[in-house]
Amino acid sequence: MQHASSLSPGLAAIILVSGIALLTSTYFPGGMVLHALLWGFICGQILGVPMGCQAGLNFSEKFLLSLGVGLMGLGLSVSQLTSLGLTSVFLLITSMATAFLSAYLLSRFFNLSRGFIILSAIGNAICGASAIAAAAPVVKARQEDTGLAIAIVNGLGSIWMFLMPLLFLSTSLFTDEGSAQIIGSTLQAVGHVSGAGFAMSEQVGNLAVTLKLGRVALLGPVLLVLAFVSGNQTKLSFPLPWFIILFFALAILRGLWILPEELLNSSAFIAKLLLAMGMAAVGWKIQWANIKDQSKHALWFNLLISSSQILILVGLVFLVRNIPG
Repeated sequence: MQHASSLSPGLAAIILVSGIALLTSTYFPGGMVLHALLWGFICGQILGVPMGCQAGLNFSEKFLLSLGVGLMGLGLSVSQLTSLGLTSVFLLITSMATAFLSAYLLSRFFNLSRGFIILSAIGNAICGASAIAAAAPVVKARQEDTGLAIAIVNGLGSIWMFLMPLLFLSTSLFTDEGSAQIIGSTLQAVGHVSGAGFAMSEQVGNLAVTLKLGRVALLGPVLLVLAFVSGNQTKLSFPLPWFIILFFALAILRGLWILPEELLNSSAFIAKLLLAMGMAAVGWKIQWANIKDQSKHALWFNLLISSSQILILVGLVFLVRNIPG
């Protein structure tokens, strides 16, 4: 374990950046995690990576980020899945499967790294920045891949957040339930789903967010699969990274006991703050020269993934609505 004195400069810088991200995310869309990544990236381009800050940045990127992922388990419950109808669960699973299958097929036509492909798939499939931040250490993704994936996935989610209500409100093809199922099963972040859903109506917003939380609840199992498929196993007898173990332990704890609402709200904020601190460090260490050549291909790659999800969900919801009986 490193001495506190060696960590202090980098941690102080990350705390400052995270505080700025918390402030700006209350006035502008994108969420604290994305804002922290962007502010960290800006600092990295202006200041570089000072020698005295390296230890604190590494600690934030590795330990604090992983701890934030583990604490996310306390914010999930089985009831988020059991409250959904069978049709909604089917659409949810189909959307997630489409994201992973599309990423796999499209990867043959795009010269992108394995880490970026996996992070793009999980970001579109589950919950944007949080899912990417959680999966990055599992698949040992490069900092450049993590930062680029978060920026593009969340950027596309913001665009769809504005376009979907305009599309659905201008047509009578879908009921409120159908619109909510499409929004909740496809848009990348909880904020995107909330924005698009409540822009239509309170009923659409509530159902869409419930469905979205069902997707988020599947983050743990997906990380578990990724840990084994990616071969990210320790030399010890226990095969899982510690933060995934913590994730499941806290999820089980919440399922077994009724915990105070104040505790759940506080843990959710702390988890998000730790994720933001970790992503600020990731952003700080990224250099634009290392990602600019990939950015155009990366954007098209993610656009095709999210478009595939939306088109398939639109078709399925339309079919379900028009099935006789």
